[in-house]
Amino acid sequence: MSEQYDSHGLTVTCASGFAADIIGVGGPSVERGTIETSHLLTTGGFKTYIGQKLVEGGELTLNCAYDGALSPPLVDAEPETVTLTHADSGMNVSFEGLLTGFDPKFELGSRMVADVKIKVCGAITGL
Repeated sequence: MSEQYDSHGLTVTCASGFAADIIGVGGPSVERGTIETSHLLTTGGFKTYIGQKLVEGGELTLNCAYDGALSPPLVDAEPETVTLTHADSGMNVSFEGLLTGFDPKFELGSRMVADVKIKVCGAITGL
């Protein structure tokens, strides 16, 4: 059985200096597409596939505490280096990412939060 770690202690660093009190992290959601290779003489009753050469790096979503001053650089921002580090497990993942979304949420009787979306631009190291 693999060793288990608490996600407490995960840090996310952006080259632009964007920082927030992060509550949760989702992704990056890496996917590889397929190309169907089935034909009229395919046997066995199942479709066949090959993998596409290019991998989709997906998106990283940060759920952050929102204090009204949090404002990620969206307008005219270039891709920047984003690094996820978890000292206990030794995880160190980095990629070039472009901030593509900022979605603040305000609900009665709840903590103010915002989701920040970062699109992966190119290869991901450390996965």
